[in-house]
Amino acid sequence: MSIDTQEKILRTASEEFYQFGIRSVSIDDICKKLGMSKKTFYTYYPTKDDLVSAILDRAVNEMDKAANFMLDAENLRASLHRYAANQARDKSDVRKVPLLLRDLKKYYPQLFEDYQKRIFISQYEKIKQALQVGIEDHLVRSDINVDLTSLLFAKMHADTVRHIELLKENKISLSSYLSNTMAILIRGILSPEGLTILEQHE
Repeated sequence: MSIDTQEKILRTASEEFYQFGIRSVSIDDICKKLGMSKKTFYTYYPTKDDLVSAILDRAVNEMDKAANFMLDAENLRASLHRYAANQARDKSDVRKVPLLLRDLKKYYPQLFEDYQKRIFISQYEKIKQALQVGIEDHLVRSDINVDLTSLLFAKMHADTVRHIELLKENKISLSSYLSNTMAILIRGILSPEGLTILEQHE
């Protein structure tokens, strides 16, 4: 099987599912978008469930890659600068909850639960490592409880989609929720040096 073709299928299907939802997009729609026969498609993903599962695997792997990039002092410092600059620049908030995640929770509950657990486990370990690096580089307070703080960050990240209905009822977008919650947590753990970097961009 071609890795390039497999990646192309996953990328195209992800885009369609995020925009229109899993239930609204058929295998026929994806094949038409790809210019691919269903026979060829099914050699890679025999069922739609297999495709959804592969997309979630890809999402978790991408999160891991992004987290791994931060796990040295230089990149962690650069990431803090980038985070602060984005927070200062992006005052609007127009993103909505991806329909893929809404449908995943509603129609694929077991895949959803497995996805949540994988995100939590992955994020907990990566955040814990990042905090330890941040403490060594004097960006993060040395008096924080690393295990508890890692748990809070990972839990917030993994459980966000569970709050979709509550956020919708209160007219709060997912990105606004993440942005504000993350800002509170990050300000709580930064050292004076870390806060100085954050405040340079305000």
